[in-house]
Amino acid sequence: NASAAGLPVYTSIYVEWLINVPILLVLAGCCALNRSSDEVARPLLVTNIYIVFAWSAHFISDPTLRWSLVFATFFMYFCASKDMVSWAQAYKNDTDPDVSGTHLRQASTLGLVAFFGLYGLVYLSRLTNVINEYQERVWYLCMNITTKLIMLMLFGGIRSSRYHDLIVNMLVNTHFSFRRQVAVMDPEHAGNGEEDLYKQLLDS
Repeated sequence: NASAAGLPVYTSIYVEWLINVPILLVLAGCCALNRSSDEVARPLLVTNIYIVFAWSAHFISDPTLRWSLVFATFFMYFCASKDMVSWAQAYKNDTDPDVSGTHLRQASTLGLVAFFGLYGLVYLSRLTNVINEYQERVWYLCMNITTKLIMLMLFGGIRSSRYHDLIVNMLVNTHFSFRRQVAVMDPEHAGNGEEDLYKQLLDS
């Protein structure tokens, strides 16, 4: 598609965001931070709305209206980011500080806030012609891949920390009884070699 200024607009990128961003938010909010679906719903909805606003701004020829929509887009980003930061804070308050992987879970959400901000900077740079359409596409492609890889590594670390906690709990809560046995050769069997030693070990 072409924008109001005749510049190319990569609509497929915005469509991909509308699909992938909700998935990332659910993973970070519900899966990593154990937030309820009600808590996740508002920033998820707001995020999808400002993605549509950001795409629509390309096709508005009136500068005042276009920049008003851009301002609304970033305002909604900050509102959604505030909710996401509150997820991380609420999880920290609800979780025992000795639980491993807490920082990784919080990083999954705070990292998304940071990456969405970087997307916004690239978006503004394109609107103000600081970068061209090719550079815009390369930046978006690199950030799409990087975001998914980082989330994948974070969830790998979270999974490992869960196994670590499970093993530690098993060791702490399990009582072992140890019996130490010493085999002593009877004088009368002292010359019979290893066979008699094995028999004494089995009988003890």
